[in-house]
Amino acid sequence: MTEARQSQAQRCYGIADDTAALDCLKELVRESRRHGETCQPKLVILTQKGCPSCTQAEEKHRADIESGVVEVVDVHSPEGARIAKTNAIEFTPSILLLDCQNRLIEPETV
Repeated sequence: MTEARQSQAQRCYGIADDTAALDCLKELVRESRRHGETCQPKLVILTQKGCPSCTQAEEKHRADIESGVVEVVDVHSPEGARIAKTNAIEFTPSILLLDCQNRLIEPETV
């Protein structure tokens, strides 16, 4: 991910309102795709079957899932298991901003 995108992600993380912060991250993903960047960030909802909260999260973000801005990955799939293990994710649903190598892009601490 470019340094500019990393800075943009940190600005998004700094937004106090969760909905506005998520909208900011969605725009980051859209812009990265529009510019055809090599290592594009992605938003993933990590889910699992039989999880009512996961179903609710998918319903809430349906438009973004259908447009390709948000991906749904089952934690029990090979990709989901790798994402969860690599990033120490223990709960579903989890909405994650990942780099092109499926590493969590975390807020910087000051």
